[in-house]
Amino acid sequence: MSLPEFQTTSYQFLREYVESHTGIELGPDKQYLVESRLESVLVEAGCKSLADLCRALHREQMASFKLGNNPRILRGKVVHALSTHETSFFRDPDLFAGLRKELLPGLIAANPLGRLRVWSAAASSGQEVYSLAILFTEMGIQPPPELIATDVSAIILEFGSAGFYTDYELSRGMEDPLLRGQYFVPQKGGSKVSQKLRQLVDFRCFDLREPGCGLGLFDLIFCRNVLIYFEEATRHKVIEMLRGQLRDGGILILGSAEAIWADMEGLERISVAGLTCYRRNCQT
Repeated sequence: MSLPEFQTTSYQFLREYVESHTGIELGPDKQYLVESRLESVLVEAGCKSLADLCRALHREQMASFKLGNNPRILRGKVVHALSTHETSFFRDPDLFAGLRKELLPGLIAANPLGRLRVWSAAASSGQEVYSLAILFTEMGIQPPPELIATDVSAIILEFGSAGFYTDYELSRGMEDPLLRGQYFVPQKGGSKVSQKLRQLVDFRCFDLREPGCGLGLFDLIFCRNVLIYFEEATRHKVIEMLRGQLRDGGILILGSAEAIWADMEGLERISVAGLTCYRRNCQT
């Protein structure tokens, strides 16, 4: 990447910077959105313009290389601001109904003596993975599945790990007052997930473009509504990585708008409660 005052504009520098560090592809028509999302970062960093911010990002990157460490605090704030974190509890109720009635019983039957491993691969602030933890608990699955939640933004993962949600956030999907009373502890302005629920989830920072071998193999992987922000080559690379993290017979669940990108060798298209998912073929 070039410095903005040389061969490119500040916005082009940010487009290249964000794609380099997250895989997110920002179109040429997104400058207003980028400027809007970065307003608070500019103020916090003491920058008066996008050009100032670009220079600060470059200085931070050069200092990290020189010192041989990774204290990229500003980068984390920029990544967080420009990543999409839209999520809610039990998002797509039909999917969770299909998990309860069909998909999870099938995975358990195929692995009667083992512990299921489940990965929420774009966990954002945690609503999806906590919804899964509640579902597994309500189903009485024993031993409890191992839940891994990852995201490229360390800042958003802090929210998920803390497990505090406003009343508005809880109202989006957590409609059952009995569940709220059992799994959330009321606090001022909202509620916090119970310790019983929190201890079921392991939050980790992870870039989906990297090899996932350190995470182990999974029976079930959720990667919903994130691939749409990647360019085509990155999408296929990520899907191939996810396929490699599935056990034989393991299931990959993408967002509904991402279905056509998963039709590749080693993944079989299946229907679960009318929803399209992908199962890893044995020995592929």
